[in-house]
Amino acid sequence: MLRSLKLPTICLSLSVITGLFAQENKSLARVAILTFEDRTGTKNYGYLPSSLTEAIDKSLQRKFEYVREDPVKSDAARRNFHVRETFNAEQATNFARSNHFDIVIFGFFTLDAESKQVIVTTYVAFDSVEKFRVLRERKNKADATIFSLADKVADDIVGEMTAVANAQSGSEKPIAAVGKLELKKNSEMSWANKNWQLSFEAGPAAPLGGNNVKPGAGAALRIIRHVWAGLYSGAEVGFAFTSRTSTDTSSSCLGNICSPTAEGGNFSAGYATTALGYAFYPGERWRIFADAGPGIARGGFLEYNQTQKTDQTRFLLRAAFGVDFLISTSLALGIGARLHSFPSDSSSFPFFQPGVRVVYGF
Repeated sequence: MLRSLKLPTICLSLSVITGLFAQENKSLARVAILTFEDRTGTKNYGYLPSSLTEAIDKSLQRKFEYVREDPVKSDAARRNFHVRETFNAEQATNFARSNHFDIVIFGFFTLDAESKQVIVTTYVAFDSVEKFRVLRERKNKADATIFSLADKVADDIVGEMTAVANAQSGSEKPIAAVGKLELKKNSEMSWANKNWQLSFEAGPAAPLGGNNVKPGAGAALRIIRHVWAGLYSGAEVGFAFTSRTSTDTSSSCLGNICSPTAEGGNFSAGYATTALGYAFYPGERWRIFADAGPGIARGGFLEYNQTQKTDQTRFLLRAAFGVDFLISTSLALGIGARLHSFPSDSSSFPFFQPGVRVVYGF
C-alpha cells in the first residue's frame, strides 16, 4: 500500500514544482537574438553570424536568467516585418512590441577593405524608443583572431544587460556577489504589447453654429489595432443627439437642417465609421492619438421648413483626438473629442463632441 502511494505522491510533487517554476518564469524577459547581417559583400564570413549569436547567448546564460526566444521564429518574424533595412529606434521598438519581445538584440558587420578589419555594429531594443541602445563598434583584423570578435561583442552586451538587470532589481552589487541576475519583463504598466484597444467615450454633443440649439449628448464605442509604427486602424459605432431649443418660437438652422421649438432637437442619429490614425507615447503610461474616417449615420433629421423629423441615412465624416493615461496594467482613463459632419448636396451640419474615455488595452 505504501509503495503504491509513492508514485502518485512523487508525480504530484513534480507537477507542483513544475507549475511553480513555470509561474516564476512568467516574470522573466523574453529575449530575441536576431542573426547578425553580413554586409561584407563576400562569402568569406558565413560562419560569423551564427558565431555572434551563439557567443551572445552563451555569455548571457552564464550571468542572467531570461527566456531565449526560438532563433528560427525570431528570424522569421524579422523577415516578415515590413522594414527591410536596419531598424532605427522606433522601428526596433515596434518590432519588439508587435512580437511581444521584451529585449531584441540585433546588428550587422562590414569589412573595411583598406584596414582589412571586420567591424560589428550592435543594437539593443526594448519596449520604448527612449531605451534603445547603440553599442560601440567592435573591430578585429580579418585573420585567425577573428573568432575573439564574437566574445568581445558578447561582453559589451553583457555589460549593457547588467545595467538593465541592476536597475530592475535596485542592486548595485557586482554580479559575482549576487549570482545570476534576472532580466525581467518590461513594466506591465505601459502601452507596450497592447496592440488592441477597446474604448468607450461619452459626453455632450454641441452643434457648431445656429441659434437656439442647446447641446445634447453622445457616446461612442471603438476598437482599434496598431498596424505599423504608431499607425492604427479600427472602427467606431456611436449615437448622438441635440436637445430641445429655447422658448423662442423661431427656427434655428444650420445649413438646411433646422430646429424649431415645437420639435426640440434637430437630429438624433446612430452612426458607424472607420478609423485610421496615429498615436505616440511621451511616456510609458501616456498615449496621445488622432484619427479620422468616413462612415454612415442613420436617424431622425429635421430639415428646413419641416416640423417633423424624417428618418434618413447620411454620409458621415468624423475626426477624433485625445489623451489616455494607464491606471492599471490594462485599464486607462482619458479625455477625447470628435468632430462629426453630415455632408449633403447643399449643406453640412457639424457638431462637436468632447468626452471622458475608458480604455481597455490587450
